[in-house]
Parts: sequence; structure tokens; C-alpha cells
Amino acid sequence: MDLNKSLEIKTKNVNHIKNLIAIACIDNDFATSERALIFEMGKRYGLTDFEVNQLMTNPSEADFQIPETPEKKMQHLDNYIELIVVDEKVKEEEIEFCKIIAGVLGFPDEMVGDILNKKYGFSV
Repeated sequence: MDLNKSLEIKTKNVNHIKNLIAIACIDNDFATSERALIFEMGKRYGLTDFEVNQLMTNPSEADFQIPETPEKKMQHLDNYIELIVVDEKVKEEEIEFCKIIAGVLGFPDEMVGDILNKKYGFSV
């Protein structure tokens, strides 16, 4: 893989983690469980704990980039939904934000409720 492609992937992964941080903060309650999950996801996406901590310490707007494949789109949406359920307090503003993201990714907003219900056992 060439350096430009590697940097492009790193930037996309950083932006994905920034989006996760934004979702975690949307309810003004950045729970310990949400932080732990973001660190775990950061590792999955090739970021160090230091890099994730920097993103949490200095949050900024993410340059939301739509993943290129349907599989990556679904993976990102599932990451966002996993984050809102990890503290076991699913709030309406978190659901609405995920519905907006689902639409941007090309999925119907009902998919958020379906995933919450079928995969995580939450009724919405």
C-alpha cells in the first residue's frame, strides 16, 4: 500500500472515531463505558490510545466521509448504534442522530430501530 493511500485510510479512521465521540457527547453524558468502547474501536481502526485520547481531549468537527462499500457503511452504522447502547441508557437524541447518519449512509432511518431491537434488545 502506498503512503498516500495509507494516510487516506488513517484520516478516514480518525474521522470515524471523531464521529463516535460526537455521538457519545450528544446527551452531555460521556459515560465511562462509552469512553472504553471508543478506545477499543480506536484500536480496531489502527489508532493508538494516545491518538484517541487526543481526539477526546480536543474534540473538533469531523469531516464526515461516507464509506465506499455497503459493508463498511453497515459496519460504521453498527459502531454508532453499539456506542449508544453501551451505557444501557439509549436516549432519543442519540437515536435521532443515528437515524440522520443512517440516511446519509443510504439506509432507511427505520434500520436504526430494527438494529436496536433485534441486535441489542431495545424497543424504540
